Amino acid sequence: MNSDNLQRLTPTTILDKFQINDETYMLFVSNGDTLVQASFVTNKEGQFHYAGDTEEIAIDDPDTMILNGDSEQFILFDYFKDETHVWGYKFSSVDITVNGIVPQIKSYIFTCDGKEWSVDRWCLDITDENVEIDIQTTASSRGE
Repeated sequence: MNSDNLQRLTPTTILDKFQINDETYMLFVSNGDTLVQASFVTNKEGQFHYAGDTEEIAIDDPDTMILNGDSEQFILFDYFKDETHVWGYKFSSVDITVNGIVPQIKSYIFTCDGKEWSVDRWCLDITDENVEIDIQTTASSRGE
């Protein structure tokens, strides 16, 4: 493992660990002061094995996985999907609908890059894993 991977994949603050089907996901602030979602699979002995990660390097100008409510925002992963389970991340100051439905929300407050942030993981179970996902976001009046 090189030093960049060590900085990115070493948690300083674990925000959440959640299971979706046969994968475990961990959301954490990394040693490199970034927000990371990493995924793991479990072998027959119950040991975790790293499968992949997504990193938001500049939370103040998200372009990887945090929706900011701006309709012009370019983002690589506006959602993640495993069969019929869809989820993603947004600033807590953003209201969201997914296919016209308000998803479940779990909020995280953490410090990263010297500033306190409030980010939500939204999630929704859909009936058809082949349905197109339509996400609508708006900045709310609650503030960030």
